[in-house]
Amino acid sequence: MKYILKKMKGIKNRKATFVCSLSYKSNNKIITVEGKLKGKISTKILGNKGFGYDPIFLPLKEKITFGQMSKYKKIKLDHRFIAFKKLKKKIRI
Repeated sequence: MKYILKKMKGIKNRKATFVCSLSYKSNNKIITVEGKLKGKISTKILGNKGFGYDPIFLPLKEKITFGQMSKYKKIKLDHRFIAFKKLKKKIRI
């Protein structure tokens, strides 16, 4: 994360997107979905919760990074959660 923040120093456009792609195969039918969450990269590491880039990813319309959020709040916003919801709808069809 420090490397990313160092490379982005002075960059004004800090837009970022988390993406999760899921595929499910059953009876030779493949279902693929994608969950996306837009946000931006913060200017510093904030919080110690979650993993990976959570402490520098600030979802749109939020004032705190994933690294600062409770586990429950993060899960409800997460790109993986979005993808799993889409997959669940498609499997039911």
